[in-house]
Amino acid sequence: MAKKSKKTRKQLLNEPDEFITFSSKMIKLAIEYQTYLTWALGITLALVVIISGLRFFSIRSERKASLLLDQSLSEYTKIKSAKKPVDVYDEVSTNFQFILNKYGAKESGKIARLIYANICYDAGKYEQAIDLYKILLTDFKKHPMIIHQVLSGLGYACEQIENYSA
Repeated sequence: MAKKSKKTRKQLLNEPDEFITFSSKMIKLAIEYQTYLTWALGITLALVVIISGLRFFSIRSERKASLLLDQSLSEYTKIKSAKKPVDVYDEVSTNFQFILNKYGAKESGKIARLIYANICYDAGKYEQAIDLYKILLTDFKKHPMIIHQVLSGLGYACEQIENYSA
């Protein structure tokens, strides 16, 4: 078997440099396709700006929902011990309905729906509680600890109206 001969330094210096050859080819391609590269860069930057904006507004919306939920919960806890459940329901219902209508898809909106379903149950509004619990089944599908609470509330509400098939 023949031994592979090593190239001498002088021979290596006579050959073109790989990095310079590659980079010059890339520069030639960039110059040739300059308009396409400019469009691609512009579209990429526009997508980054749009996605960042959507994320910013989504986070801001979640914070607003969380703040409204906190305010509604503090109002609920203030009047809960002093009034009957039906009166409490009447007072906090508008706040929770607003949160559900505007922020129902956010995490705080889903938690508000769970709390509001429990308030409806306590006030004797079993049909409304059942409707909310059924929505919550899809909202908390991936949260096993919460889904058990939802199923329990749904079962108790169905038992109150003697609907054993739901």
